[in-house]
Amino acid sequence: MKQSIALACLLICLAGCGRGAPAAPEMPGALPEVTGQPSDTVVTEEGMRTDFVRFVSENFGFTPSLDEVRVEHLVGTYSGCPVVFMGAPLAYTAALRPVEVAGYIIIFGDGQRLYVYHDSTFYTLEEAYAADLLTAEDVRDIGMKVGSEFERYNTRHPLDDPSVDTYLAYDLREDFAAWAGVPFADVYVERRIDGYYSDCLLVCMGGAAWTQGALSVTVGEYTIQSPCAGPILVWDCEKFYLLGEAYDAGLLNEQDIRTIANRFSWQGEPAYETVIDTYYAASTAASWFEQGSMPYSYDDRILVDGIAYYPTSSFSTLAELRAHLELLFSTELVERYLSTTSPHYREIGGVLHVSESVRGTNIRMGDERYLILNGEGEQLTLRVVVEQWGSDAQNDWVVTGYTEYDYPMARIEGRWVFTDFPYFR
Repeated sequence: MKQSIALACLLICLAGCGRGAPAAPEMPGALPEVTGQPSDTVVTEEGMRTDFVRFVSENFGFTPSLDEVRVEHLVGTYSGCPVVFMGAPLAYTAALRPVEVAGYIIIFGDGQRLYVYHDSTFYTLEEAYAADLLTAEDVRDIGMKVGSEFERYNTRHPLDDPSVDTYLAYDLREDFAAWAGVPFADVYVERRIDGYYSDCLLVCMGGAAWTQGALSVTVGEYTIQSPCAGPILVWDCEKFYLLGEAYDAGLLNEQDIRTIANRFSWQGEPAYETVIDTYYAASTAASWFEQGSMPYSYDDRILVDGIAYYPTSSFSTLAELRAHLELLFSTELVERYLSTTSPHYREIGGVLHVSESVRGTNIRMGDERYLILNGEGEQLTLRVVVEQWGSDAQNDWVVTGYTEYDYPMARIEGRWVFTDFPYFR
């Protein structure tokens, strides 16, 4: 990975190193010269090696000879500072070494350090960023050049389930894009289902259009209803399967299916987990109307009555969106969401479109706690207790109280749905 380069005629003016300094032009075979910066100090390659001899002596407890030190590989010049691997008689571990700088995770292949050179001093990436010698953009570009699988560790979709780490989310998105035949950029991890089932992971993926029939499946003697906008999928670390396909292929056993059905079944009185899972799915759906919009593409904008509409891939038609809402809400509530003076969602040319709408979130609302209140007959109420955050006398951000919201549910045509849904986020 680290290639030796010819470094004859090394010249660099160091006074301009730091955030905001103009990037120096690249010159093959030499460290680029930083122009336009006042400096009386010109450092040669020998001077750089001499400085590293001193650095090793001060930090590693021995003093190598000048002949034992070399500039091994120049990664580039960033904000006027050369970023280099220095060669010296030092022992390095062979294990992968993760470093987090400016919010980026860079995985080095071994223990050899990458240094930023400034004013005759060598800094690690973390030290250089903390000292304002590098920008976050510099760190990202460096990571792209030297980090192992940098994109897998640092590429997220804004709608990815935050409980899924970035590396796993990337793999899920990549495999799902290939399986569903949709663009990688459109794909996101809508939700990870807790736990593993016969070493397989259960997830809901966004970015593809699903038919309504895919959301409710019968596997063996069990009927399972997805709590997401798409079906529950099985991932075996290589490819995706629908639940029935995974069961038929022997990836899931009968105990797995029974456990999944107990969580996502609608037979009789709903279990606690079923109510909470339905609440999560309903919260996501409600946010498409109360807070913003479902994901959409800026391509092919269409103006209707002076309002810009954009195509969305979450549902193909307005009928599919309505059918999904009817899995979660009463008919009256669905009509309230869809019947507005200026429709938020419209079907244009047989394709579902959405108007842009973002109001942001209520940052004063914190964690939630849940309590199911038994009702009469085929009715119950989910009570959600929410933390309220604010500033105390010392101007610290603390919990200042709690607010309760009640969500009535009723079993209508064999399904438990919300008949009212206060939205507070």
